[in-house]
Amino acid sequence: MIPRTLLGKHLRDIHGDPANSPLRDLIAAAIYEHNQPLCRWTDATQHNRDDYRAQADAVLAVILPSARITATLARMSEADVQRVIDLYERWVKAGPPPLGTSMSRWWDERLVELRAAIHPPETDDATTPTTSLIPQDRALERVEALAYRWETALPADLPYARSLRAALAGPSEPS
Repeated sequence: MIPRTLLGKHLRDIHGDPANSPLRDLIAAAIYEHNQPLCRWTDATQHNRDDYRAQADAVLAVILPSARITATLARMSEADVQRVIDLYERWVKAGPPPLGTSMSRWWDERLVELRAAIHPPETDDATTPTTSLIPQDRALERVEALAYRWETALPADLPYARSLRAALAGPSEPS
C-alpha cells in the first residue's frame, strides 16, 4: 500500500474543492470495496478513509486532465456543428439561386461559406498552430495547442502535458 503522505501532495486544491469531494469519495469507496470485498465504505475507519482518499487523489490526478481535454474537444466540436447548422438554416431561408445566376459560382460561394463555418478565423493567440485542411490533422493541432497551454498554465499537469506532446509528435526519427 502507498503511504498517504506521498499521495496527493500536489493536489492540495482538490482537497478543498467541494465540487470534487463527491467524486473523490466515490472513487475512494470503489477502491476500498474492491480491496476489501466483505467491507462497505460506510463502515470504514477514519484511518482507512484517509488512506483510500489519498489513493483517490492519485486517480483524480490522471482523470481530471483527461476530462479537461475531452470536454474541450467536445465543446470545439459542438461549436463547429452549430456553425454548420446555422449556415444550413441561412441557406434554407435564402432559397435557390436567383434566375440567371451561374450555378457554379453560386455553389462556389456556398462552399466558401461552408469552409468558413468549419474552419473559423484563427484568434490572435500565438500558441494556436495554423489550421490544416485535413480534419484529423486539425484535431491533433487543437490537442497540441491544449497541451502547450497546460505546460505554461498548470504546473501540476506538466508531466501529463509533456507525455501528450510526445505522443502527438510520434516516434522520434534517428539523426
